[in-house]
Amino acid sequence: MLEELLFRGLFLSLVFGEPSRWQAIVSAGDFASVHEMRPSFSWLLYFGAGLILACLYQRQHDLRLNLVVHSLYKWLEFD
Repeated sequence: MLEELLFRGLFLSLVFGEPSRWQAIVSAGDFASVHEMRPSFSWLLYFGAGLILACLYQRQHDLRLNLVVHSLYKWLEFD
């Protein structure tokens, strides 16, 4: 929940304002770098997940959907 509030709610909404592609890319890169510090396949997976979540938020402007998708991803990741 904190990640969604930080990366999508705060970072995309308040810092950047109007949505654009480069904002989603920067947000996804930051999201990936927080999870994996060095370039690796894992970093790319986190980047992809961050990009999907950023685009989802930019289209819907509703963190609740992001929270559901992120929670579902976390649940599937551990099973």
